[in-house]
Amino acid sequence: MFRSSTNVALGIICILLSAMTYCLNADLAEDKKECGNQLASLSPCLDFVEGNSKAPSKQCCVDLGKMITTTKKCLCVLVKDRNDANLSFKVNATLALSLPFICHAPANISECPDLLHLPPNSTDAQVFLQFSSPSVPSVSSNAPMEASSATPVATRIVRRLLVKRHQQIRSITKVRLKWVKNRSLDYIIDKETDLKAVCLLKDSVKRSSTNFITSQSLTTSQKLLGLTVPPLRFIRRYPTLFQEFPHPKYASLPCFKLTDTALLLDSQEQKIYKECESDMIENVIRVLMMMKSRQIPFQSLYPLKWDLGLPDDFDKTLIRDHSDKFRVGKTANGLSCLSLVKWHDEFAVSALERAKEKDELSKGHREFKRGRPALAFPMSFPKGYGGQKKVKAWMDEFQKLPYISPYEDSRGIDPNSELMEKRVVGVLHEFLSLTIHKKTKRNYLRALREELNLPHKFTRLFTRYPGIFYLSLKCKTTTVALREGYQRGKLVDPHPLAKLRDKYYYVMRTGVLYRCKGVNLLPEQGALADDVEDDKEEGSEDEEFGTSDEYYEEEGSEMESGSDDK
Repeated sequence: MFRSSTNVALGIICILLSAMTYCLNADLAEDKKECGNQLASLSPCLDFVEGNSKAPSKQCCVDLGKMITTTKKCLCVLVKDRNDANLSFKVNATLALSLPFICHAPANISECPDLLHLPPNSTDAQVFLQFSSPSVPSVSSNAPMEASSATPVATRIVRRLLVKRHQQIRSITKVRLKWVKNRSLDYIIDKETDLKAVCLLKDSVKRSSTNFITSQSLTTSQKLLGLTVPPLRFIRRYPTLFQEFPHPKYASLPCFKLTDTALLLDSQEQKIYKECESDMIENVIRVLMMMKSRQIPFQSLYPLKWDLGLPDDFDKTLIRDHSDKFRVGKTANGLSCLSLVKWHDEFAVSALERAKEKDELSKGHREFKRGRPALAFPMSFPKGYGGQKKVKAWMDEFQKLPYISPYEDSRGIDPNSELMEKRVVGVLHEFLSLTIHKKTKRNYLRALREELNLPHKFTRLFTRYPGIFYLSLKCKTTTVALREGYQRGKLVDPHPLAKLRDKYYYVMRTGVLYRCKGVNLLPEQGALADDVEDDKEEGSEDEEFGTSDEYYEEEGSEMESGSDDK
């Protein structure tokens, strides 16, 4: 009786298993039938998924996008049936699953087991699950976060595969390039050094409870203002912005207040801050997202106010009004800092990636089709560099390395590899892209070196890649600029704040011209703010070779000693 009952139970189990297998096979057969025509349209992708080409063609990406828009399961069917004997080609599962990422097509690989009704523990399901599972460590847990700080899973996995492929490569021939002076960019940096000092003085006057500052309060501000002349002499150069008068109690003590023109320009500036508030918030979020701990000390953020286009009182207004995005706290060593409340996936796209997305239907896709990298840094070499065979070969090899987003965790990359060097170039490129004038001081970047996970001697990259960066020694400091941000001495895409600062400079220059003739001869000051002409004194594009001794002497003394001062 017992044996009979056991046989009946076994029989029922066999029937159920047969039914499940039949249903599963029926579903798969139906999926194949449904995707037959769709997969046939992916024939341009065969060379890539078989491993015969380095990158998918333009037509492959176009057809893939159409297919995923129609149905998301067909790519899953292609991977699952990769070993089907009826197929006349061999499909590489890793390459096939990387297609959506490479072609920027919206597809979630982790959904494939559900779309194909695969058992979770089956071998086929594991192929998809392993590809979609995170395999790189998440960001540091020092900063409080409300959401995962990892980039999309497929992006991380594909880039991890590329990192492994290039991790141990040491084949790039490095060329030592001589520093070249660019008169045009040097002129801009020299001009905007004075412009920044004027704006800082204007903000200082506004902060004063008396609405004026004394000459005595200027004596210790020369270094803070970045000036090479005494502050009193500097402020007297610009009577169109600062009106001098004797102190109410001490007649021999000179005082300075803002002119009507300066107040008018300041009101226009405040209006721009309100109109561009969302852009400012986005830039601060991107800066924090690049930090290892997702936080930045205020003592490192305050010097960047001018470069990032933040208002003078941003910590009391902008940060306070957006407590859902930012949090004020303390670092491990007790410094007051600004922290990111949560990760924002929508902002984890670099300026280089955004530029290529705009260009992907034209030049970007043409280069992509030829097997060139989809993400290459724009380069503008000094005269005489671009035609050198060694330099060209070096840059071609550099551009072929995988692009690592500055918003990704880079702790798994060999710090001595060329891949890490390209990642550092990408971080510096992104940081400069976030600034209003596409430039900043080297010291400001040094203060963030550890948070940005930069090597100790990262500043040498500015002269190693002169097609991307320009290092200036003007005004007794070192400034780094992004070459692609400028063309013939002007910003390529000026921010509204940069245009307003040009008004400040025009008013400053007018003050210098009329200084010796007397303030009474100045045009009506209310009209100065609206009467801005093009800068006729912009520097030429001429560049000089053979003037790098000063740079290398300074670089060697500072960098070898490991000092972060100056």
